[in-house]
Amino acid sequence: MNLSKIKKRCMATRQWIIIEGDDGAQWLSDGANCYAIVGIRLQEGYIRDVFGLTDKQMDKMIVRTEKRPGDLYGAGRPFYGEELEEMRTIWAYEQKIVALRNGDGVLYIPEDAILAACGKDDYVNFYLARDKDGNLLVAVYHGMFCEALLSPVRDDIAEQISGWLAKLGTMPILATELAKREEGEDEEADLTARG
Repeated sequence: MNLSKIKKRCMATRQWIIIEGDDGAQWLSDGANCYAIVGIRLQEGYIRDVFGLTDKQMDKMIVRTEKRPGDLYGAGRPFYGEELEEMRTIWAYEQKIVALRNGDGVLYIPEDAILAACGKDDYVNFYLARDKDGNLLVAVYHGMFCEALLSPVRDDIAEQISGWLAKLGTMPILATELAKREEGEDEEADLTARG
């Protein structure tokens, strides 16, 4: 958990949602992504002091607490769904986006959402999860613990990124074409020298 990065995400959406699970586990959400809170017990009145917000900043924020029943938001969460394979980090929409895939397709998650849950060099696993409404989430596990439940980018953005990548995949590779030309020139030079 990276408090400064979680703060940045919550400041951007102007939402600080404290989520409480059935077993007392707590998460902090920016409205789309949820981060496990470990080591402290949050209350709405603590947000200002924990994150160093001014009164002026707090006036622009929505701060609320929600109860979310079920195993997904509990402390003893099992691994959810199928493991996702990290494919590549892509620059799109003025941010780095991580492509994750399983046998059914690809999901895209903003890298800064992942980095709010763990360090850049931390070994993490990604699992497919669903909320109570059936919406897809990516569960980020560091070791045996779920650090975050992240929402993929919107479908229209995902389709646009996949379209760019598909188009890119059909283009010839310049290095290969250059190598073929140089190979052809070398063959011509050999034939001329022999001739």
